[in-house]
Amino acid sequence: MDDETTTPNDQKTPAEEDDFWAGLLGAAVLSGIAWWGAHKISKLFEPPQTNNQPDLLNLAWKHYADGEVQKARDCLFKWVNTNHDKASELNSLAWRLSTQKIDPESAVAIVEHIVAKLVPDSATYWDTLAEAYLALGRQEDARKACDEAWKHLPDQETQFVLHLRMGLIYEMQPLIHLAIQQYQKAEAINTSSPPL
Repeated sequence: MDDETTTPNDQKTPAEEDDFWAGLLGAAVLSGIAWWGAHKISKLFEPPQTNNQPDLLNLAWKHYADGEVQKARDCLFKWVNTNHDKASELNSLAWRLSTQKIDPESAVAIVEHIVAKLVPDSATYWDTLAEAYLALGRQEDARKACDEAWKHLPDQETQFVLHLRMGLIYEMQPLIHLAIQQYQKAEAINTSSPPL
Protein backbone atom coordinates (compact mmCIF):
# COMPACT_ATOMS: atom_id res chain seq x y z
CA MET A 1 0.00 0.00 0.00
CA ASP A 2 1.52 3.36 -0.99
CA ASP A 3 1.55 6.48 1.18
CA GLU A 4 -0.77 8.48 -1.06
CA THR A 5 -3.75 6.24 -0.38
CA THR A 6 -6.22 7.82 2.00
CA THR A 7 -9.03 6.23 3.90
CA PRO A 8 -12.37 7.87 4.51
CA ASN A 9 -11.21 8.68 8.07
CA ASP A 10 -8.23 10.65 6.71
CA GLN A 11 -10.27 13.01 4.55
CA LYS A 12 -11.23 16.40 5.94
CA THR A 13 -14.76 17.70 5.99
CA PRO A 14 -15.36 21.13 4.38
CA ALA A 15 -15.56 22.66 7.87
CA GLU A 16 -12.23 21.09 8.85
CA GLU A 17 -10.72 22.30 5.58
CA ASP A 18 -11.94 25.86 6.34
CA ASP A 19 -10.50 25.61 9.86
CA PHE A 20 -7.17 24.48 8.41
CA TRP A 21 -6.96 27.44 6.03
CA ALA A 22 -8.15 29.88 8.69
CA GLY A 23 -5.47 28.56 11.06
CA LEU A 24 -2.82 28.86 8.39
CA LEU A 25 -3.90 32.41 7.62
CA GLY A 26 -3.95 33.24 11.34
CA ALA A 27 -0.41 31.89 11.75
CA ALA A 28 0.76 33.97 8.79
CA VAL A 29 -0.86 37.09 10.23
CA LEU A 30 0.61 36.45 13.68
CA SER A 31 4.09 35.92 12.28
CA GLY A 32 3.70 39.18 10.34
CA ILE A 33 2.59 40.95 13.51
CA ALA A 34 5.51 39.45 15.43
CA TRP A 35 7.95 40.69 12.77
CA TRP A 36 6.33 44.13 12.72
CA GLY A 37 6.42 44.35 16.54
CA ALA A 38 10.06 43.29 16.71
CA HIS A 39 10.90 45.77 13.95
CA LYS A 40 9.13 48.60 15.79
CA ILE A 41 10.77 47.71 19.11
CA SER A 42 14.21 47.66 17.50
CA LYS A 43 13.51 51.15 16.11
CA LEU A 44 12.12 52.52 19.38
CA PHE A 45 15.21 54.40 20.50
CA GLU A 46 16.66 55.27 17.13
CA PRO A 47 16.62 58.97 16.35
CA PRO A 48 14.33 60.07 13.55
CA GLN A 49 16.07 59.84 10.19
CA THR A 50 16.66 63.44 9.21
CA ASN A 51 19.84 64.87 7.78
CA ASN A 52 19.65 68.17 9.63
CA GLN A 53 18.91 67.00 13.14
CA PRO A 54 21.00 68.83 15.74
CA ASP A 55 23.74 66.91 17.56
CA LEU A 56 22.15 67.56 20.96
CA LEU A 57 18.99 65.74 19.99
CA ASN A 58 20.93 62.83 18.51
CA LEU A 59 22.93 62.64 21.71
CA ALA A 60 19.72 62.68 23.77
CA TRP A 61 18.35 59.69 21.80
CA LYS A 62 21.65 57.85 22.35
CA HIS A 63 21.44 58.45 26.11
CA TYR A 64 17.83 57.23 26.18
CA ALA A 65 18.90 54.08 24.33
CA ASP A 66 21.70 53.56 26.86
CA GLY A 67 19.27 53.99 29.76
CA GLU A 68 20.91 57.25 30.87
CA VAL A 69 17.69 59.22 31.34
CA GLN A 70 19.17 62.21 33.19
CA LYS A 71 21.90 62.71 30.58
CA ALA A 72 19.26 62.37 27.88
CA ARG A 73 17.09 65.01 29.58
CA ASP A 74 20.05 67.37 29.91
CA CYS A 75 20.71 67.16 26.16
CA LEU A 76 17.03 67.24 25.35
CA PHE A 77 16.35 70.43 27.29
CA LYS A 78 19.44 72.15 25.93
CA TRP A 79 17.99 71.42 22.49
CA VAL A 80 14.52 72.56 23.59
CA ASN A 81 15.93 75.83 24.96
CA THR A 82 17.58 76.63 21.64
CA ASN A 83 14.42 75.69 19.71
CA HIS A 84 11.88 77.01 22.21
CA ASP A 85 9.92 78.87 19.54
CA LYS A 86 9.43 75.92 17.16
CA ALA A 87 6.10 74.59 18.39
CA SER A 88 5.61 71.98 15.68
CA GLU A 89 9.06 70.41 16.15
CA LEU A 90 8.68 70.47 19.92
CA ASN A 91 5.25 68.88 19.68
CA SER A 92 6.55 66.07 17.45
CA LEU A 93 9.30 65.42 19.95
CA ALA A 94 6.88 65.39 22.88
CA TRP A 95 4.47 63.11 21.01
CA ARG A 96 7.25 60.57 20.44
CA LEU A 97 8.49 60.78 24.03
CA SER A 98 5.01 60.10 25.40
CA THR A 99 3.48 57.63 22.94
CA GLN A 100 6.59 55.44 22.90
CA LYS A 101 6.86 55.72 26.70
CA ILE A 102 10.46 56.96 26.39
CA ASP A 103 10.11 59.94 28.75
CA PRO A 104 6.52 61.12 29.33
CA GLU A 105 7.64 63.48 32.13
CA SER A 106 9.77 65.46 29.68
CA ALA A 107 6.96 65.34 27.12
CA VAL A 108 4.62 67.00 29.62
CA ALA A 109 7.16 69.75 30.35
CA ILE A 110 7.68 70.42 26.64
CA VAL A 111 4.00 70.59 25.73
CA GLU A 112 3.11 72.62 28.80
CA HIS A 113 5.66 75.15 27.49
CA ILE A 114 4.02 75.10 24.05
CA VAL A 115 0.48 75.71 25.31
CA ALA A 116 1.57 78.26 27.92
CA LYS A 117 4.00 80.33 25.83
CA LEU A 118 3.67 79.59 22.11
CA VAL A 119 0.33 78.34 20.83
CA PRO A 120 -2.39 78.20 23.48
CA ASP A 121 -5.23 77.91 20.96
CA SER A 122 -4.28 74.71 19.11
CA ALA A 123 -6.27 71.51 19.61
CA THR A 124 -3.29 69.54 18.32
CA TYR A 125 -0.96 70.67 21.10
CA TRP A 126 -3.59 70.21 23.81
CA ASP A 127 -4.19 66.71 22.44
CA THR A 128 -0.47 65.93 22.72
CA LEU A 129 -0.54 67.17 26.29
CA ALA A 130 -3.49 64.87 27.02
CA GLU A 131 -1.55 61.94 25.54
CA ALA A 132 1.50 62.76 27.68
CA TYR A 133 -0.65 62.98 30.82
CA LEU A 134 -2.21 59.61 29.95
CA ALA A 135 1.25 58.07 29.58
CA LEU A 136 1.89 59.16 33.17
CA GLY A 137 -1.47 57.83 34.40
CA ARG A 138 -2.78 61.34 35.11
CA GLN A 139 -6.31 60.80 33.81
CA GLU A 140 -7.85 63.92 35.35
CA ASP A 141 -5.17 66.17 33.84
CA ALA A 142 -5.63 64.37 30.51
CA ARG A 143 -9.38 65.02 30.64
CA LYS A 144 -8.76 68.72 31.33
CA ALA A 145 -6.33 68.92 28.40
CA CYS A 146 -8.94 67.27 26.16
CA ASP A 147 -11.54 69.76 27.39
CA GLU A 148 -9.18 72.56 26.41
CA ALA A 149 -8.60 70.96 23.00
CA TRP A 150 -12.38 70.90 22.39
CA LYS A 151 -12.34 74.69 22.51
CA HIS A 152 -10.04 74.81 19.47
CA LEU A 153 -11.29 72.05 17.19
CA PRO A 154 -10.30 72.66 13.56
CA ASP A 155 -11.64 69.55 11.84
CA GLN A 156 -13.44 66.23 12.09
CA GLU A 157 -10.22 64.24 12.30
CA THR A 158 -9.25 66.03 15.50
CA GLN A 159 -12.77 65.59 16.88
CA PHE A 160 -12.54 61.87 16.12
CA VAL A 161 -9.20 61.55 17.94
CA LEU A 162 -10.44 63.53 20.93
CA HIS A 163 -13.54 61.35 21.27
CA LEU A 164 -11.30 58.28 21.26
CA ARG A 165 -8.96 59.84 23.82
CA MET A 166 -11.85 60.84 26.09
CA GLY A 167 -13.23 57.31 25.76
CA LEU A 168 -9.89 55.91 26.89
CA ILE A 169 -9.72 58.32 29.81
CA TYR A 170 -13.21 57.36 30.96
CA GLU A 171 -12.44 53.68 30.48
CA MET A 172 -9.37 53.98 32.73
CA GLN A 173 -11.31 55.70 35.52
CA PRO A 174 -13.54 53.32 35.06
CA LEU A 175 -16.59 55.16 33.81
CA ILE A 176 -17.58 52.67 31.15
CA HIS A 177 -20.92 54.27 30.22
CA LEU A 178 -19.15 57.57 29.48
CA ALA A 179 -16.40 55.76 27.56
CA ILE A 180 -19.02 54.07 25.38
CA GLN A 181 -20.66 57.43 24.65
CA GLN A 182 -17.32 58.87 23.50
CA TYR A 183 -16.56 55.83 21.33
CA GLN A 184 -20.02 56.10 19.76
CA LYS A 185 -19.41 59.77 18.97
CA ALA A 186 -16.09 58.86 17.36
CA GLU A 187 -17.78 56.15 15.33
CA ALA A 188 -20.45 58.60 14.15
CA ILE A 189 -17.75 60.98 12.92
CA ASN A 190 -15.81 58.17 11.27
CA THR A 191 -18.84 56.82 9.40
CA SER A 192 -20.04 60.27 8.31
CA SER A 193 -16.69 61.28 6.81
CA PRO A 194 -15.81 60.42 3.23
CA PRO A 195 -12.89 57.99 2.89
CA LEU A 196 -9.49 59.63 2.53
